[in-house]
Amino acid sequence: MKEVSDESIHLMITSPPYFNAPFDYPDLFKDYAEFLQLVQDLSNDLYRVVAPGHYPDNIQESILIFQKGKFDYSYVRELSSERLEKSRIPVNDYNSEGWHLTVWNITNVLPLGQRLEKGIAAFPEEIPKRLIKLFSFHGETILDPFLGSGTTMKVAQELERNSWGYEINPRLERIIKQKMAVNNTSDSKVEFLFGRNTNRIHKSIQRRKISQSRLITK
Repeated sequence: MKEVSDESIHLMITSPPYFNAPFDYPDLFKDYAEFLQLVQDLSNDLYRVVAPGHYPDNIQESILIFQKGKFDYSYVRELSSERLEKSRIPVNDYNSEGWHLTVWNITNVLPLGQRLEKGIAAFPEEIPKRLIKLFSFHGETILDPFLGSGTTMKVAQELERNSWGYEINPRLERIIKQKMAVNNTSDSKVEFLFGRNTNRIHKSIQRRKISQSRLITK
């Protein structure tokens, strides 16, 4: 798109060709690598021609759900009735709040001056709350490999799940601790493990003086 001047486009609307649509685009791409190269080249040029600030705010984001292998229903049959009851989602909540819909209407974390996550791109608690309730049982373990301000672990703790979280920015330790302390009960355990000089990760971020940390709750 060399004919288009830099930062002169204020909105881009398109429907790109699918790689796996041979009837619509026969022999358009010789292989998948060529298709990905097109997407990369297009993205680079789009960044050049679009004016600053003219990517709309993230008013809609996709949640991708993956499953490792087949689900073992015998596992559910072996769960105690008490544990199943604690994992139950009220039908009224499921229907009235639109959990059954493919699009969820959730307010994002507003940039208010006094919020704990000021300056952090935190997602709303309602997202991990729904996902944890929908896809885990009471007492199971949740993982967030990019913990950020600790939202996932806070919600996991509230829903009586165990959790692991990884975060390499030590400046977020205070915020994570504050979040975890809100609902910490006498029978729960919060443990911070700090790892420094950790091989490849440490080498790649050493210039920014960031260390790796792990957070476990039980």
